[in-house]
Amino acid sequence: MGRRLGLPHPLVVPVAVAAIVETHVAHLSVRGEPTPRAVRRLRDRLHAAGTSLDEWGIVVRCDGEARGPAARPDASRSWRRVARES
Repeated sequence: MGRRLGLPHPLVVPVAVAAIVETHVAHLSVRGEPTPRAVRRLRDRLHAAGTSLDEWGIVVRCDGEARGPAARPDASRSWRRVARES
């Protein structure tokens, strides 16, 4: 199905999809800014499954936007920022 939707190849791989789905609410496990260690752990887990923090961020953002006005801002931004800085 992922190929029919034109998703990037890594998202078509079931292991990558499973890793993103399993971790798409990881941002709820921290208060405030994520620590570099938390970001590294998530990034390493996603990388081992064949995907990336950026692709994870797409799912996190879409999940938040689907909640409408009650949603908080894109929760993946701080995680991606910490990843770039560390």
